[in-house]
Amino acid sequence: QGSTFLIGEIVSGTGDGAIADLTAAGTTAYFTANDRVSGRELWKFDANTGTLARVIDLYPGPGSGTFTGELGVLTGTNVAVFGGTDGRSGLQLFSSDGTAANTTQLGQIGLRPGAGATTIAELTSIGQEVWFRGDDGISGLEPWRLVPGGGSASVGTYGMGCQGSGVLDPAISAVGLPQFGNSSFAVQVQNARPFAGAVLNIGFLPNNQ
Repeated sequence: QGSTFLIGEIVSGTGDGAIADLTAAGTTAYFTANDRVSGRELWKFDANTGTLARVIDLYPGPGSGTFTGELGVLTGTNVAVFGGTDGRSGLQLFSSDGTAANTTQLGQIGLRPGAGATTIAELTSIGQEVWFRGDDGISGLEPWRLVPGGGSASVGTYGMGCQGSGVLDPAISAVGLPQFGNSSFAVQVQNARPFAGAVLNIGFLPNNQ
């Protein structure tokens, strides 16, 4: 028979730790909670050691560094990905391996330093990627994908077998670097037939240079 037991207290006594977004990553359970001292932050329970601990006080002091509905994990790893703020950069995307030292901001979302995103929500792991819905303050609420390792946009042809203007193969290319908050980044589609539909899927390749 199984047993149910309390693993620890976020707030001592009858206080409520407001636990949310419980997410498993191997033998580690990540979640967000509010201990009434440091605001809502990222917490974890390590099943190997039986320890319950706050990972980091991302927004130092009583301010909340995380929010509900903004926590996911990378499939097959112990890495959590979440929306949060350090109080200086606005709402950004972060990753953590369960230690404060390795909790880092992933790029910059927003038009200018301190602006951040207006929405990061429903983080969903698909293979080694994390997909989410977000609003960077530039494009409105749109689907986003995080590919670990970063990289650059690839350039190639699309529409095989459906030549466009001048009997040329349609082509797609990137202008600028696909970085969070880079409003000058653009994708160009050339040689397509007028009013032809196209589906664009932007990926990232490792940068070994």
